[in-house]
Amino acid sequence: MNVERPVKTVFLSSIARGLEEYREAVYRAIERLDGYHCVRMEDFGARGLESAKFCAQKAAECDVFVGLVGQRYGSSPPDDDRSFTEIEFDAAKASGKPCLIFAAPEEFGVPANLIEPDNVRARLKAFRGRVLAQPAGWFESDKKDLALKVVEAFHNLRAELVSSRRIVPDETRKTYLLFPWLTQAPGYDGGIAVSNTGADPLGTQGEPGVCTFHYYGTMGNGSPAPAPQTSALVGPGQVCTYTLYNGSAQWLLDNRGAGFMATSSSSATFHTPTPSHT
Repeated sequence: MNVERPVKTVFLSSIARGLEEYREAVYRAIERLDGYHCVRMEDFGARGLESAKFCAQKAAECDVFVGLVGQRYGSSPPDDDRSFTEIEFDAAKASGKPCLIFAAPEEFGVPANLIEPDNVRARLKAFRGRVLAQPAGWFESDKKDLALKVVEAFHNLRAELVSSRRIVPDETRKTYLLFPWLTQAPGYDGGIAVSNTGADPLGTQGEPGVCTFHYYGTMGNGSPAPAPQTSALVGPGQVCTYTLYNGSAQWLLDNRGAGFMATSSSSATFHTPTPSHT
């Protein structure tokens, strides 16, 4: 049983050309998560003929592997028919690392100048078959939606690891807040703000963390309350604010609370939070 480490490395893998904006959105989302640092090929620089071996090593060393699989196979090193992406995936799987895979559908567009020959597309088909044999998420044109799915996958993974006792969370860093009544109805939109006061004028030494919002009771139409959701990283001096109807793009919170009328609570993984609600 391992005590949870302060920072975990996440290896982000995908083709170099064709998914640049998606890679950047996922990278930024991971970097905003509490306790995670994302490494990607952009950070490695030129490595020559050893680049495949180097990337495989980095993928094997990571704590979590995130793969974006589109409709291009990508380039391969001179001495291996596999693409760099497939090599990285194989290295992470061989080392037993958790792999979070997000795949584009068959109709996902590829620019004409990036369409690969039939023999390469055959390799892609085989690779996608292997990857999609395990649970995977899907993404299309909405990069923000992909970032939200990645954040959700990380929180689900962490909950799974905590449940299986493979990691032990540091509960001393968690603060619980109760909002006795929160509602969203026509003409009224309830909201929550949680401030990380670690940068206050009194000199309190703070640290970043995330807020997990829980919903208790029922929706206005009588249906069950929505599942919890967790924000992006909130730094000292920042305020995590969102409303039930609109959510918050800044904090990667969706509007699953639209129509909610009951009690809410928040658990924050930073010290000395100051809550408010409207």
